[in-house]
Amino acid sequence: MATVSPPPASPASDPAPPTTAPTDHRLSGKLGVGAIVFMVVAAAAPLTVVAGTVPIGIAAGNGPGYPATYLVSAIVLAFFAVGFTAMTRHVPNAGAFYSYIGVGLGRGWGLGSALVALVSYVTVQGAVYGYIGFALGGLVESYGGPSLPWWLWTFVVMAVTGVLGFRHIELSSKVLGVLLVAEVGIVLLLDAVVVGKGGTDEGLSSAFLNPTEVLSGAPGSG
Repeated sequence: MATVSPPPASPASDPAPPTTAPTDHRLSGKLGVGAIVFMVVAAAAPLTVVAGTVPIGIAAGNGPGYPATYLVSAIVLAFFAVGFTAMTRHVPNAGAFYSYIGVGLGRGWGLGSALVALVSYVTVQGAVYGYIGFALGGLVESYGGPSLPWWLWTFVVMAVTGVLGFRHIELSSKVLGVLLVAEVGIVLLLDAVVVGKGGTDEGLSSAFLNPTEVLSGAPGSG
């Protein structure tokens, strides 16, 4: 009687199929309210504004009435903040301006705003890296350091930024907090010195309280 033999068993030496453990690529770390506030204020760059934007605003804007434009801007931003926070409950998306403008005005306007924001931020980033390389090189030279090309210092700063970005996000927030406190301290010290010396040779100006001075020149540029 014919019998059917069972198939040969696999040898014990055959390797087992590899098992791939799932990899978790989610971001880790927690940012508290303080760290987020530091990031937002640091993005406003107080020292850069005082050293760069204020002189341009006074020269090309409305002169001594320029400080009043900060009050006007604060009122506009306050109205914006009310609408922005009211929309958050209706826009469950972390896409920033793209999400909000897309919901309110349509996808086309949302994509357009995203493109404008992307080009603007990349342009500002490039300008900031170039400026800090030039400024850092001049600072090192003023203390007797070597004279190196500005782009070399720019790459150094980019490397430090990359390391902080690669590390835990809480480390970046702590470093940013220290630098921001120092930055605001420099601005406050500069203000105290100017006020303590009584301003310029003409004294302290109250033109920002005079509507005629505020609206003179080019207040829109201011």
